[in-house]
Amino acid sequence: MTEGGAIASFGTVTVRDSTLYNNSIIGTSTSGDGGGGGIQNTGTISVIQTTLSANSSHFGANIHDLNDTQKQPGPPTTTLRMSIVANGVSGQNCSGSVAITDSGYNLDTRKPLTIWPCFMSPAVRTTTQSRCSNGW
Repeated sequence: MTEGGAIASFGTVTVRDSTLYNNSIIGTSTSGDGGGGGIQNTGTISVIQTTLSANSSHFGANIHDLNDTQKQPGPPTTTLRMSIVANGVSGQNCSGSVAITDSGYNLDTRKPLTIWPCFMSPAVRTTTQSRCSNGW
């Protein structure tokens, strides 16, 4: 498997009421095209009421957005709503060239001050995420 341990999204996809657990990908490319232990997205994906946990990849243990200009017309779009992104085994929980859109009520476990992008619902933010670009 070279892209997306559980899901490789190249078009428009909705993942709803699912669990993506313990998937892995061994990416060898320095461009990040072998990433996303849980999800690798090059298109448009909405993740709703879903848990991504214990996935593994050098590029985005749980989610990786890849701006594949050779195969897709524009940058990837990833939107999370009422979802949990937790405990990436190796690599960052989330990675990529664009921010993930937070549509609310998401939980994110993170290795302190190393996870990008910063998304988390206001009710669960703590002071340990002080380097997030949104001020939290």
